[in-house]
Order: sequence, then C-alpha cells, then structure tokens
Amino acid sequence: MESQPDTPPPKRGRPRKYATAAERQAAYRERLKAAGVREVRRLLPTHPEPLLRSALIDLSALPPWKRG
Repeated sequence: MESQPDTPPPKRGRPRKYATAAERQAAYRERLKAAGVREVRRLLPTHPEPLLRSALIDLSALPPWKRG
C-alpha cells in the first residue's frame, strides 16, 4: 500500500484572484490610475460661502396644493 501525502482536498468554487485584501486594494488603485482617475486625499469645502441669502422661501412658483 502506498502512502499519500497529507494534502487538503481542493476547495470548491471559484479560485481567488488575490491572496489578501491589501493586494486587492492595490490592484484596484492600479486600475484607477491606468484609467486616468485622479486621487484626492484632502477634504474640500463644497461651498466656500453659504449660498443662502434669505431665511424666507418664496412659494409663489409652486401650485397652491403643494404649498401646504
């Protein structure tokens, strides 16, 4: 009788593309860089000044049943 080496049985399902999450993220960033997407690492204000000029809202453009 021949002895077989202790190898785990093959796993079911689709094989993994990346061994770790770090490799997956690095590949994702490389794909973005190749596509020409720029990486933004700082927070920018959406509006430098508040656009609100008045606390009152003019509802005259709305029909009467939507003014409620």
